[in-house]
Amino acid sequence: MLSGAAPFPRHVEEFLRVTSCSTLSQGYGLTESCGGCFTSIGNVYPIIGTVGVSITTIEARLESVPEMGYDALSSVPRGQICLRGKTLFSGYHKREDLTEEVLIDGWVPHSIESKYLQCPLITSIWVYGNSFESFLVAVVVPDRTALEDWAADHHLTDDYKSLCQNLKARNYILDELNCIGQKQQLRGVELLKAVHLEPDPFDIERDLMTPTFKLKRPQLLKYYKDRVEKLYSEAKGGRV
Repeated sequence: MLSGAAPFPRHVEEFLRVTSCSTLSQGYGLTESCGGCFTSIGNVYPIIGTVGVSITTIEARLESVPEMGYDALSSVPRGQICLRGKTLFSGYHKREDLTEEVLIDGWVPHSIESKYLQCPLITSIWVYGNSFESFLVAVVVPDRTALEDWAADHHLTDDYKSLCQNLKARNYILDELNCIGQKQQLRGVELLKAVHLEPDPFDIERDLMTPTFKLKRPQLLKYYKDRVEKLYSEAKGGRV
């Protein structure tokens, strides 16, 4: 038996290994890796609770992410998983910009945000997951022209900033983002439950981006803390 997409709780994996009369392996992979790239070894019990070792066509390494407290060289290494190998994809169809963002010297750094950025309705997105909650929320900078065109088609006369507060507009962009996420084979826990539409682009002046235009996640969380808390509250109450 093989399992992927999300980790088994350790006690479930132990139960299945003992009762199923079959070997059980957990694996890890991405659409961009054309399927599995790590797999545990079914009859090696000390490997329970892990995704095991890389397959023979894949190289893997951890990359430190200081802004998230991940240090690949610490006593307990933590970092972003990067993959390289002949079985990886060659890039996103007709999206050289996204390909250049995720393929660096042949290494693939996986990012949920890079998947959602394939939505033509947005220009920027910051996805946040509270470790004590079971779903994700996001702050999204819409593509102004796309949002205004949608508003005109639906006979809405709000200006751009008002549209960003419009519940119908928020629902529309949320649905389109999750449609993209499903097409990109994101797992259920990686889909969004609520979004905040931000009319102003993330910028260096507010300390939300680095000079190389990468998101500064701790600063984004601090800046949008109240908004994120409201999104979680609204989502659990059945609203966007």
